[in-house]
Amino acid sequence: MQGIVRRIFKWILIIVSLIAIGIVSAFFTLNILSYGKAVEVPALTGKNVVEANSLLNQKGLYLRVEGEDYDVSIPPGYIIRQDIPAMTRVKEGRSIRVVLSKGARFLYVPSFEGKTIDDAEASMAQNRLRPGIISMAHSSTVEKDRVIAQNPRPGESGGDVVNLLVSLGPPDIFYICPNFVGKGIEECKKLSDDMGLKPVITGTGIIVSAQQPVPGSIIKKGDTVELYLKEEGE
Repeated sequence: MQGIVRRIFKWILIIVSLIAIGIVSAFFTLNILSYGKAVEVPALTGKNVVEANSLLNQKGLYLRVEGEDYDVSIPPGYIIRQDIPAMTRVKEGRSIRVVLSKGARFLYVPSFEGKTIDDAEASMAQNRLRPGIISMAHSSTVEKDRVIAQNPRPGESGGDVVNLLVSLGPPDIFYICPNFVGKGIEECKKLSDDMGLKPVITGTGIIVSAQQPVPGSIIKKGDTVELYLKEEGE
């Protein structure tokens, strides 16, 4: 009877030992899998699929193409963005998702010339275009804040970016302020008109007795000149 009990106890001990060994093995296996080697994600933007796949394979990572999008600066078939930024550390076996370039979006470009900058930008949005470089220049023929020229030209097919040249208005013209003192009011008005100045006249006389700015000052077209009158004989 005692022999039977010993054998039963022995088998129970063996079974418990096997279960314990299995639990310990599973624990260590799970930890090894959970704490795999961490690697640094390479920069993939601007690379083609073959280059990107090679870089990822060297790190034990995998490439996954998620889709395509338009990009004027990156050629078709090259990567424009990745879901995990470069230099981020991840575990081996991870898939890195990327989006490939379809190149520039070629669209018909309407005319924006002569429009205000606000109207031009609103028209671009309606035509699925967007402003690129906006340069400013003086123009004697185009009003301030209106488009002088554009690239691509009106009617051309181009990308979705349009560069604009916008008017700053006529260039400033500078003069040396003349001497109005002692001149009659009509002569002063004519001289002011010829120079593009705006006279502001004070007094009831017909002869200029003083002025502001003083003669010899630097003035520009459109500036105001104050003229003070006196009666002849005063």
